Amino acid sequence: MGSESSMKQAAERLGESLQRIFRKVQRMLELGLLEKTRLEARVGRGIQYYQAVSDTFFIRFLDQSFEEVLLEHNLNFEQRFVAAVAQNWRKYAPDNRGWGTTYFRAASGKLVAQAPVFVPSDVPVPTAPAVFSHFSQWHLHAADADALLNDLTALVARYAAKNVADEQAFLVRVAMSPVLESP
Repeated sequence: MGSESSMKQAAERLGESLQRIFRKVQRMLELGLLEKTRLEARVGRGIQYYQAVSDTFFIRFLDQSFEEVLLEHNLNFEQRFVAAVAQNWRKYAPDNRGWGTTYFRAASGKLVAQAPVFVPSDVPVPTAPAVFSHFSQWHLHAADADALLNDLTALVARYAAKNVADEQAFLVRVAMSPVLESP
């Protein structure tokens, strides 16, 4: 929004395939969300540029469920995130030595899977770019879950306010949800 772009530029910026961008651009043109702004002449086929027709849109989810919407919008981000974390960690632990998951039975009798949160001591700790990925399941009292939610919300707000366009971009994913009960 706010500037024009070719499909190739959009694909590179969003980390998407040109084919996927083509389909999305065609659909947005059909819906009247994009307009063609200019055709850059060159030998062979010219390069078409597009721009959003507005700086603000509200798009209803149509007939999609919450799960479908979340999966559709998060899948590409998750793939980019995992690829970026793996690429950055390979700089510091190219052969994955000492990495794995520890399984044990807790005092409560529950089976626990614990992936390493910290880098093994013989692997240099990355300082730039900063890389962190952690998944876990915690059992919390309702008050602790509320406090964690408030802390995460404040953390996201604090760093989102520091967002500077000309600095290095980081993919950040913060999520929290109660676990679904088994049927």
